[in-house]
Amino acid sequence: MASAVEQLAQSVKERRAILFVGAGVSMSVGLPSWQKLIEHMQNELGLHEDMIGAPEASYQALAEYYRLKQA
Repeated sequence: MASAVEQLAQSVKERRAILFVGAGVSMSVGLPSWQKLIEHMQNELGLHEDMIGAPEASYQALAEYYRLKQA
C-alpha cells in the first residue's frame, strides 16, 4: 500500500493535485488581501462602505455583484 506522501507525489506527477494555500502566500507575492480586494470592488462599483452592511456577511454577494456588472 502506498504511503500518503507517495500518493501525493503520484497525483502531482499525473497533474491531478491542486495546491491550496492561505492568503498570506498570495499577499507575499503582491496580490491584495481580501479586504483590499473588497475595497477595490466597492470603488469600481461606486458603492459607499455603508451600503454594503456587515463586511463578512456580504463579501460574497459583493464579489458576485462585481462579477455580474464587470463581465
